[in-house]
Amino acid sequence: VRPGFTLTADNAQIITDICLRLDGVPLAIELATAQLRHFTLPKLCDALNEAPLQALASSARDMEPRQRTLRNSIQWSYDLLSAAERAAFNRLGVFVGGCTSAAALAVCELADDTLLHALADRNLLKYDANERWTMLEMIREFALDALAQSSDDKLEQTRRQHAEYFARILKQDRDEAYPYHLIDVEQHNARATLRWLLDHKHPLTFELTQFMGWYFHLAGLTSENRRMHHGVLSSGIELTPVMHYRLLSGATIVASLQHDFEAALRYTQEALAIARAINSQTLIADGLLDHGMVYIEMENYVQTKKVALEALGVGRRIQEPEHVAGALNQLGKAALAEGDISYASACYEEAYTLCQAPDWRQHVYAGQAYKGMGEIELSRGDYTAALQFLREGLALSNPPVIKLWILDVLAGVIGTMPRRTTGDVQCAARIWGAAEALLEKMGVVHTPHDRRRMEALIAEARSRINPKTFAAAWAEGRELSLDEAIALAMVD
Repeated sequence: VRPGFTLTADNAQIITDICLRLDGVPLAIELATAQLRHFTLPKLCDALNEAPLQALASSARDMEPRQRTLRNSIQWSYDLLSAAERAAFNRLGVFVGGCTSAAALAVCELADDTLLHALADRNLLKYDANERWTMLEMIREFALDALAQSSDDKLEQTRRQHAEYFARILKQDRDEAYPYHLIDVEQHNARATLRWLLDHKHPLTFELTQFMGWYFHLAGLTSENRRMHHGVLSSGIELTPVMHYRLLSGATIVASLQHDFEAALRYTQEALAIARAINSQTLIADGLLDHGMVYIEMENYVQTKKVALEALGVGRRIQEPEHVAGALNQLGKAALAEGDISYASACYEEAYTLCQAPDWRQHVYAGQAYKGMGEIELSRGDYTAALQFLREGLALSNPPVIKLWILDVLAGVIGTMPRRTTGDVQCAARIWGAAEALLEKMGVVHTPHDRRRMEALIAEARSRINPKTFAAAWAEGRELSLDEAIALAMVD
């Protein structure tokens, strides 16, 4: 189509994106290539994202009629189906990223999986090694079009059944000890469910938003989390005061993580006003901690101490140790930033003690306490104790962002301990590189105070070995996953 076309570093990524969008199907890639007579690569990629089958129309005369477009090829297989097979095939198009047999039977109203196997025999459906039924994306698009044309309300009815099914099973899954295994697998269906619920202002919208928000937080998907909260808050959906408060609290956290402090303060002030209006002491304590978190990120330690002390008082009065620990962590953080090691140590030690309770479930506050204890010991020069606290924190805290902040400090300990080898400093550089890349991917940035502390530790570690060796190790670390970085940090 384009004689002399060359694969280069500039066009390799967009070609990869096109091939992925076409599921790697040779015929689809051939048809897409033919469109380069009319499209640039970016325009072709955009067209494929909007409507793959329409973008692949081809008038090539040397092909059989059923192969002139991929739609015709699918249509040829579709025409061979029985009425029952067509009905099942059409409804399966609502699943994004595949589904289990149980989900297919429930949403498509099938008595058993006989029709699923029949569609697999026609190569319109696949049963993969994970025991999930999947469709190529272009086939799924065809199925959705066919479903929309089958009757006026069939598509909407099936989408509703899909959304209500996943909202129900995700709600049940929330009661598990780690309630995110299912959503790891069903995240694409969960996103489709949330979009449908929100578009229809369904009563389950708030509950799924809360669940997805915490999942996004744990997965480090900060930008997506923020878009979701903004979408729900601006949707006009009817909310109780507590629901409204919870959404504002979630929006505060994600805006603060991205250092949009104007938005974060606006959200948390509105949330606190709601909590005070309904006189919920627990929500007031929560709101004060959100407020303090924003001020910490802003390095406004005067305001941090003011709201944290108020939160501490509320937490002690209502005897909720989670709020007490959260407030103590904030007071410790402010004191450490101001150089008051003695007060910071007292705050972190009490928070750390509270987190040792056997039924403790507030992993964010636990991670903050362990990190704080590690920083205190590092400032005192007790590297062994610092490593112990930080490694305990890595093992016990769940949110990835907390683990990454702990990793940054832990790398500083490894890289600056006395009598460390070149290999130790390289290890620290790899951990720092991994933390940097993963935080960038999440859209999370350090506070200026934390960044200055890290830069000082990094400079000291770098001075101990050849700068090129340090840089090479850092680059290697940027390719590591979170689990790989943690495994590296746990090795003595």
